[in-house]
Amino acid sequence: MSVIVISHFSTQPGERDNVLIDVSAMVEMTRTMPGFLALDVAADQDDPNAVIAVERWETRRHHEEYLALRAGDGSMADFAKRLSGAPTFTYADVRSP
Repeated sequence: MSVIVISHFSTQPGERDNVLIDVSAMVEMTRTMPGFLALDVAADQDDPNAVIAVERWETRRHHEEYLALRAGDGSMADFAKRLSGAPTFTYADVRSP
């Protein structure tokens, strides 16, 4: 069974496009991570300062290890400056066939 991760990023006013660029730059490396299955990144239609990522991983542990790697390699430092708060993550077990 795989897991869907819904990530919510609230950006500083006017920074959403820059956050989308940052996320796009990180996607190539993300796709090489163990356990990675899929990723879609979207601009929220109702909130001009919000980005949503819908990810699919083999397990929650794979995603958490990925986050730890990103935190440890310094790639999140500039990205975090564009956010108005910490991202939130929702984990859901896939039940559809």
